[in-house]
Amino acid sequence: MMRFFIGSITVILLAACVTQDQRVVIAEQNQHPAIALFLKYEIAVAKADSFNDLIDDFFNPASHATILRSQGWYRLAYSASFEGLRNGRCESIELLKQDPNFALLSCKGPYKFKSALGLATDETMQIRVNMKQVNDQWYFLKSSLTHTMAGGRYPDRNLGIKFK
Repeated sequence: MMRFFIGSITVILLAACVTQDQRVVIAEQNQHPAIALFLKYEIAVAKADSFNDLIDDFFNPASHATILRSQGWYRLAYSASFEGLRNGRCESIELLKQDPNFALLSCKGPYKFKSALGLATDETMQIRVNMKQVNDQWYFLKSSLTHTMAGGRYPDRNLGIKFK
């Protein structure tokens, strides 16, 4: 009976560890719905053909019209996280700020910068995403992507909104 009890506890603990994303810096944040939304977004980006494929699932209906009207640099405030995940990888994920209806998430990792000349360099990046809960559902608001240039020899490049 004791072996069964210890075995059951071990299985439960192992299952709990497996469901925790090890990239989340503060383990307690694994349970936050904003983290779950970002992890779902990360998977969706890998499968999507373009940012437009993700608008309906990750942005609230009030943001849809604004995003669809935005063009050029204005759209980067919404699509910067897509760009970062398309050409980079999150090695650490963390909620920098949070309250019951808002979260600021950060993802850091390597990034492949592709220049207009077709050259590619290995850089580092940070994606930051503002998220908001609306009617018990979490959505992306705006985001930014900051990455190094020439291995840090030039000032970092920022796309999307600026965070302080």
